[in-house]
Amino acid sequence: MKYRICFSLAIVAAVMTSVPAQAQTQGQTQAVTLGDVKFDETIDLAGNKLQLNGAGIRKRLIFNVYAAGLYAQDKFSTPEAFHAQTSPKRMSVVMLRKLKGEDLGKMFARYFEDNMDKAQYSRLLPGILKASGLLYKCKEFQPGQGFTVDWIPGTGTKLSSTCTPDTAVVQEPDSMSRS
Repeated sequence: MKYRICFSLAIVAAVMTSVPAQAQTQGQTQAVTLGDVKFDETIDLAGNKLQLNGAGIRKRLIFNVYAAGLYAQDKFSTPEAFHAQTSPKRMSVVMLRKLKGEDLGKMFARYFEDNMDKAQYSRLLPGILKASGLLYKCKEFQPGQGFTVDWIPGTGTKLSSTCTPDTAVVQEPDSMSRS
């Protein structure tokens, strides 16, 4: 079975693998609160209603670093089911402690390098650097600040942060090579 790996799905795989499933929504969709962060049960993205599929907290040593929530149009229970969805998707990350933008940008890029083979990493590197650069623009993330990663079919992946008005839009690697 052949399928393209889109940039945002690689982001979700890299970041969500680092988030232990401390709070998962099962069956009926419901809002989840982790620390002081509330993830709504549904959001609207590009004219689609997405539902919260799960959320968790990333810990480093004994410290809660950030909370992350994953949204998709339909419920899924496996990475394959998530990848098969062709509607928009969102990952929302909210800081639970102060973190330098530079450190977050480095962690972001390192997750990719550590979680994919060298060929995939090389192919996605321009987009990884563009998205990581947006996080670098934030001198310091305060608790409650964060970023979203939206994948919108036909548009690509959009990274937005609460600490800068700038955004990073990364096209699918296949469409970048055709442009």
